[in-house]
Amino acid sequence: TLPREALDLACEALQVEGLRAGVAARLAQVPGIEALTSEELRIDALAHGVRVHEFGTERDFVLAAVRLNGMAIAHASEELREDKAIAREAAAQNGAALALLSEELRDTYSVAAAAVRQDGLALRFASEELREDRDLVLE
Repeated sequence: TLPREALDLACEALQVEGLRAGVAARLAQVPGIEALTSEELRIDALAHGVRVHEFGTERDFVLAAVRLNGMAIAHASEELREDKAIAREAAAQNGAALALLSEELRDTYSVAAAAVRQDGLALRFASEELREDRDLVLE
């Protein structure tokens, strides 16, 4: 886990397209930061509940995060956790993310199918109706 200073700097860095030289230099002074990619910084910031509103949009930030770690959806706002596209990406990256979604999304074929394709055991998190769906079971 990164220290708070690193998270603050990471969020500052992520508010622009790429790392500006001044921010990158400050980030480079934080112990252990050199081993992290910008994607890992985004995930770590999201995991700590940090919202990077200037990363295009918060939706873009969360979408990027769940593409790298589907379980990051647990830290998204309630509104974004209900976004089908974000839910589908999270489930496609980590089938277990299906367990973190609302009942409505767990009953959405495309979301459940993405989870099952990634990990067949994710079927247990789908709605009861979808667990009985032959096509989904064969995914």
